[in-house]
Amino acid sequence: MAANAGSPTVSEGERLRRVRQDRPAQAHNKGVSAFVVAKDAPGFSRGRNENLLGLRGSPTTQLLFEDVRVPASSRLGEEGDGFRIAMTSLDEARLNCSGHGHRNRPRSLECAVAYARSACSSAKPIIQHQGLQFLLAESAGRLAAVSSLWETTMSIAPNRAQPAASTFAAMTKLMATDMAMRVTTDASRRWRKRADP
Repeated sequence: MAANAGSPTVSEGERLRRVRQDRPAQAHNKGVSAFVVAKDAPGFSRGRNENLLGLRGSPTTQLLFEDVRVPASSRLGEEGDGFRIAMTSLDEARLNCSGHGHRNRPRSLECAVAYARSACSSAKPIIQHQGLQFLLAESAGRLAAVSSLWETTMSIAPNRAQPAASTFAAMTKLMATDMAMRVTTDASRRWRKRADP
């Protein structure tokens, strides 16, 4: 599978990771090399797009290789660098996913606060109820913590040689997406309870 493989803007080729079977004594990640395969290479074709739940603007597509011959000149980096290149791509994908969660989550809280100010219960806006204030304050605090983690990660990310870069990318992806889901879910629960008879 490859993201954006079905896009007509992909013009330089597709990445292929190959496991070298002739070096069993090596660590697994040392036997992987990465290659660029031309889109018009004989034997290369694209399969179907996956039916994704979200991110439909970035189609995930099957890449099919049938007796494709790839010259050594198409290798990315040195022999055995494929795993490192793949992990770098994974970190970039994690940061991209983190960015979605990090940038989208304040809007959910803003909508929840606006609704709480406009909806009334017991003759006063529901935002004046202490229980709801606790929930909104907790969400705001958690979002602030994610923002701090995001800023730290973005200060580390450009220096890929730093061992912590990959760790922080993974942590930020976990926290940013989990918090975006939690804040949105908590906000929608408030609206649903208000709408229920």
